[in-house]
Amino acid sequence: MTQAEFDALKQKAEGGNARAQNELARHYWYGKFVEKDFGKAVEWWTKAWQNGDACGAFNLAMAYYLDKGANKDCAKAVEWWTKAAQKGNRGACHYLGRAYCKGEGVEQDYAKAVEWWTKGAEKNDSISMASLGTAFYLGHGVPKDKAKAVEWWTKAAQKDETAKSVASADSWKRRADRGCVFSQTELGWIYYKGEGVEQDYSKSVEWWTKAAEQEFYPAQFGLGWAHYNGNGVPKDQDKAIELWSKADAYAPCVFGSFGK
Repeated sequence: MTQAEFDALKQKAEGGNARAQNELARHYWYGKFVEKDFGKAVEWWTKAWQNGDACGAFNLAMAYYLDKGANKDCAKAVEWWTKAAQKGNRGACHYLGRAYCKGEGVEQDYAKAVEWWTKGAEKNDSISMASLGTAFYLGHGVPKDKAKAVEWWTKAAQKDETAKSVASADSWKRRADRGCVFSQTELGWIYYKGEGVEQDYSKSVEWWTKAAEQEFYPAQFGLGWAHYNGNGVPKDQDKAIELWSKADAYAPCVFGSFGK
């Protein structure tokens, strides 16, 4: 983005465009073209939500949850995630499930966690799918069912909304080289499944490791999957469980009982 493009974005946001307001908030959040200001980000996300943008509500929830631009308040985060989820935001479904599983901002309720993860999975959210897999494995909110757990983990592992061509793989690699953990994780899946590139488990492990070292939990899940199946690394269930236990969003609360 150029300075001129940012100025145009800011003008649209000031004119009441919800998508532009959401994007402007992101600029304040990350300090791009403006001085980093979490308070300003919250201000613009609030305006985006008031103008009907569900992402505005989701991002407000994250501000409350992360204690940036708003005092940490898990109950408020749940309130905003609920608003976003009701507007169809699938990421909010995942985080609501996580909140109910951990008892953050709400009373712990595994059944509610499963309910929200199911809604997220129905919207093709791979993280919700993975969380459902763990719920079935541990028997939290649903009867314990290892076959169902594997079914959901497989769906999560196979889910790929981005890599359909060599061009897309090249695009992810450029961003991954710059240290983007999301791109590193996606690139790991691209190599793991051989979509747009030659299948290479070692490369998938290499990229997942880069993101996992930055504590990016989707990468930790992928890396655990590689260890569990012995793809690109020696087969090691204990290592897989160790990595999955770090992936807090997949199995928060009780990962210590995983694998028993």
